[in-house]
Amino acid sequence: MNKFAAVAAVVLGLGAVGPAHAFIYEECSVSDVTFGVGGNAASNSDACFGWTSDYGNPTFEQTLVEDAFGTEIGNDWVYVTKFESSSATGSYGDVSFTLSANNSNDTWTLSWSDPVGNTLPSGFDIALVLKAGQGSGGYLFDDYVLPVTPNTGTGDFEVGILNNRGRELNLSHMTLFIRESGDTPPGPDNEVPVPGTLALLGAAAFGLRRKRKIAEEAEVVEAASVDIE
Repeated sequence: MNKFAAVAAVVLGLGAVGPAHAFIYEECSVSDVTFGVGGNAASNSDACFGWTSDYGNPTFEQTLVEDAFGTEIGNDWVYVTKFESSSATGSYGDVSFTLSANNSNDTWTLSWSDPVGNTLPSGFDIALVLKAGQGSGGYLFDDYVLPVTPNTGTGDFEVGILNNRGRELNLSHMTLFIRESGDTPPGPDNEVPVPGTLALLGAAAFGLRRKRKIAEEAEVVEAASVDIE
């Protein structure tokens, strides 16, 4: 290769410079994605991972969620639905969820319904995986109680991948994963039972009152018999 060809190779980036569509991956922040139920102010997510070049189908994304946000015996993360270009619907048990997002104003919406009427209000852990370009990031909303009404929550999102000009990429898709949380309020079908110890104490107290009443009645009868004698 002559000197002119060598200079041209460097200038044109033939094997000397990275790919023309290289991406810049930012470290996630819990403030990247927010969420609030009904008219409540949106809150930051509780934990996050990414942004990295890892991305794939929902099965792969679920492994990312499990690695980052942990697993619980008998309470697995469940893939619910994936938003791409229009609202997407899926279910977790008897609860139906609809997920949508808007690239023009960087907002997202989650709505839910309980057709059977046996589940809500209930507490859930909500995980979102956002994909853009050739990478993804994930966000956790821990212990969120979803009521019967209002049945919609909204928030903002920020993509953590930039193009080689420093511009934020558009969201390609958003995937929703759900699992139960321990924050479930009492409801018509899940009222807090009376602890066995309290029931036993109540029975014992009733027994003591009964014994006292019998003893008092016996004393009255004995006193009356003395007067007759």
